[in-house]
Amino acid sequence: MLMMVMTTIIIVIIIIIIIIIIIIIIIIIIIIIIIIIILITRKVLVAAAAVVVVVVVVVVVVVVVVLVVVVVVVVVVVVVVVVVVAALIVILCATIKITIISRRILIIVQI
Repeated sequence: MLMMVMTTIIIVIIIIIIIIIIIIIIIIIIIIIIIIIILITRKVLVAAAAVVVVVVVVVVVVVVVVLVVVVVVVVVVVVVVVVVVAALIVILCATIKITIISRRILIIVQI
């Protein structure tokens, strides 16, 4: 049970790290593109417009990625909680049945 919870948490952490690495790579590529645009055009206005567009795109991508990560984390947490609660209920039912069966055996033995 605990192993399952730990593995899900580790998987979520790995997914978040991968997403952060992807965001960093995207930002580096965007900076390189901006530098290339500035070198090719030598026009500040074009470069400024490109920077604005790129910044807007990056912000949108980051927001979407963060929302996806939050949704994934919430879903994983809910699934883990449901599994833990279900396991606890199963364990409780099993212990209750065992005690009832043992009491019946005791009653039969006494008779």
